[in-house]
Amino acid sequence: MSVEILNSQTIEEFIEDEEAFEKCVSEYFFCFGANSNGGVLADRVIDFEEYKSEMKKMMLAVAQGIGYSPIQMILEADSLFLRAVQHEKAKSL
Repeated sequence: MSVEILNSQTIEEFIEDEEAFEKCVSEYFFCFGANSNGGVLADRVIDFEEYKSEMKKMMLAVAQGIGYSPIQMILEADSLFLRAVQHEKAKSL
């Protein structure tokens, strides 16, 4: 776990970097056990594009709720939100 400061811009800019966002989402997708057809079994088969779209919607909803005021948040190691913070830090170097 990590305590980080972020705002909606942190999340939005991570999502806008399609290469970085897709790389992270694909790691989660295949980590959760994509089957041989490229889908994740839940109540139904979810393909990668659908999974990526749903992750994007979820992250944008959180970003909208956070707004532009910075907040301090406890983030799980390797969460997409921590990856967004790391992405922002890497850009500033």
